[in-house]
Parts: sequence; structure tokens; C-alpha cells
Amino acid sequence: IERENLLENSRLMGERLKEGFGKLLDFSIVGDVRGRGLLCGVEIVKDKATRE
Repeated sequence: IERENLLENSRLMGERLKEGFGKLLDFSIVGDVRGRGLLCGVEIVKDKATRE
């Protein structure tokens, strides 16, 4: 893990992934995008204002 710098690589790739998912926030059904490293999630909502 240390020798191949996997933690740093995961962090950098996660930033790119989250940045890409962040573009989905322009859609009315996407309430939030969050995550850490390569574990990211997109919250799908009926109403963006109430996040319901």
C-alpha cells in the first residue's frame, strides 16, 4: 500500500470522481454528491428544495 502510494492515488482519483459526479448537481433529481476516496454517492431526490 505504501510502496505503491495507493492511499494518495485513491484520494486523487476520488477527487476526480467527485468532481465528475458534481456536474450531476445541475439536474433537478440530484440532491447531493458526497464521498471519501473512491467511495462516492449520489443522492436522488423528488424535490431538490426539500431534499425529499
